[in-house]
Amino acid sequence: LPKISSNGGGGFEIEEEQFAQVYQHSRMEPTNQSGFGTMTVEETMRLLNQTTPLFDKVMRILEQQKDDHKIDVALIMYYRSLVTFDFMEGFVDLITAFEALYSDSNADLTYKIALRASVFTETDPIKRRTIFDYFRKEVYTARSALVHGKDVSLAFTSKYHLHQSALRPIMKKSLIRYIELASGGMTKTEILKQIDNMALGFKNN
Repeated sequence: LPKISSNGGGGFEIEEEQFAQVYQHSRMEPTNQSGFGTMTVEETMRLLNQTTPLFDKVMRILEQQKDDHKIDVALIMYYRSLVTFDFMEGFVDLITAFEALYSDSNADLTYKIALRASVFTETDPIKRRTIFDYFRKEVYTARSALVHGKDVSLAFTSKYHLHQSALRPIMKKSLIRYIELASGGMTKTEILKQIDNMALGFKNN
């Protein structure tokens, strides 16, 4: 599996620190006043204040362009992948989330998801190639084997667990960047066109 770097350098790549500071649902350590696994009122309010800007942007997208974006599907599937104890189910949920964001038809689906996910989340050509090859050679091969009944591995350390670990950072970057563009008024068609132009080396206005 590829080592997915979380540090970016501009363009479509997003710094991991940016997630933590603005949008990331971080796991907060209990203070002396709060018991294990609980948060004080102050901690809860701080977490809510960090979450509100992203929530407002998502709601704006859903209210203004209900039939265009599938951000609700992508968010739900991403969340399901985080809470499920079934590695195979979590893996399929993540693939569904990627397809909700990056697909516009069933034609050349594997190629489109691989290309758009790599271009949208990284700026370094080597990192892009790593993600592109990972999706084409490993992710969709594993998905095909699973959905067609060729692989029913139940091992705790199965490849589906490893795939989840590799795919989550890519999905997180995808969601943050997509929400930023969509909340600014861009349609899904415009976002995908912008990504495709980047892949071809064209500069977007």
